[in-house]
Amino acid sequence: MGLAAYGQGEILKETFSQLTQITDDGFILKKNILCFRIPEFTQLEALFGKRREKDDPINEHHQNIAAALQAFTNEAVLSLVKRLYHLHPSDNLCLAGGVALNCVTNWLVKEIGEFQTIFIPPAPHDGGTAIGAALYVYHTRANIKLSPALQLNPYTGPEFSTEQIRCAIEKSGFNGRISEDSAVEAADMIANGKIVGWFQNRMEFGPRALGNRSLLADPRHIATRDLLNRKVKHREDFRPFAPSVLAERANEWFEIGRPSESLKYMLFSCPVRPDKAEKIPAVLHIDGTARLQLVDRELNISYYRLIERFEQLTGIPLVLNTSFNDSEPIVCSPADALFTFKHTLIDAVILQNFVIERGN
Repeated sequence: MGLAAYGQGEILKETFSQLTQITDDGFILKKNILCFRIPEFTQLEALFGKRREKDDPINEHHQNIAAALQAFTNEAVLSLVKRLYHLHPSDNLCLAGGVALNCVTNWLVKEIGEFQTIFIPPAPHDGGTAIGAALYVYHTRANIKLSPALQLNPYTGPEFSTEQIRCAIEKSGFNGRISEDSAVEAADMIANGKIVGWFQNRMEFGPRALGNRSLLADPRHIATRDLLNRKVKHREDFRPFAPSVLAERANEWFEIGRPSESLKYMLFSCPVRPDKAEKIPAVLHIDGTARLQLVDRELNISYYRLIERFEQLTGIPLVLNTSFNDSEPIVCSPADALFTFKHTLIDAVILQNFVIERGN
C-alpha cells in the first residue's frame, strides 16, 4: 500500500493482464504463473524481472509494480462488491480477510461502493477469521440464536498488574518512577519532541497498535518521521505513520466521508484536508492521505486524555502513532517493552503510571 503511491501503475497494466483478469464473477489468477504451493518464481521473474532481495534498494520499477498491484486490488475488490450488492442488496457490508487490511481499497469501497455502511473488525486477518469461524460453528451446531453485539472492543489481549510491571522494571536494571498523571506527562514529552513508548492496559487484538502498545511522537515535524524509520523502527522510508485523532475533531482535519465504526481501528486511508496538511507532515503520505485512527473517549479514556492534553499544548488534536516494536512482533509484556526501549532510540517508556526516561 505505502509503496504504491510512489509508482505509476499504468506502466505495468498490460504486464499484469498476463497475470490476472477481472471477470463478471470476480477475477482470475493465472495459476500457471502464480505457483502458490511451491517457492517458484521463474515465470513471475520473466514478466517483472529478477525479484528484489531483502536488502536491495527499492527503485522505480518496484514502485510501479506496487502501484499496478494496488490498482488491480482496487478493481478486483470493487468488482466483487458490486456483484455482491446486485445479488444481495443491502445498506450494510462487512469485510474480513487479509485484503481487508488494505486501507486504500477499503476507502474506495466505503466511498464509491454500493453499500452505505462498511464494517471491518479490528482483526480481519487470519487470527480474527479463525475466531469468527469457531463462533459460527458453535452457534449453528448448538442452534443458539445470535444476539446483537455490544460495542466491539479491540483491547482484549493480555493485561499486567502493577506488581508485574514493577518486577519487570527491577529485572531490567532501569530506574522507574511513578507519575501522578501519565497521560498528561506523556503528552508533555511528545510536545517537546520526544518519542514515547506507551504501554497501557490490555493489548490490542489485531495487527494495528491502537494506543495501548504504541510508539507516540509529534506529527508536526518531518524529522520525527525520519528518525522513527531509521533509528527506531529500522524500516523503509516509504512506509507512512498513522495519526490518532480525537474522534469529534477528525472531520476538521481529514475528509472522513461516509461514517464507519471501523474508522476507530486504523483501517482506512483518508485524504488530509489541504489547509491542514502542512501542519502534520510526519503523518502525511506522499499522495496526501493518512491511515487514521479515530480515538473515542469511552473506548480508550487514557489515550483520549493524552491526545486532548497534546491539543491543549499545540493546537493539534492528534499524535503520530506507530506500533511499539522494532522488526519484531508488537510488544506484549512489560519485559518486551523494556527490551525494545533498551535497544532503540526511544526517549521514554510509560508502563501504566511507571515512567522510565533515557539515561535512567
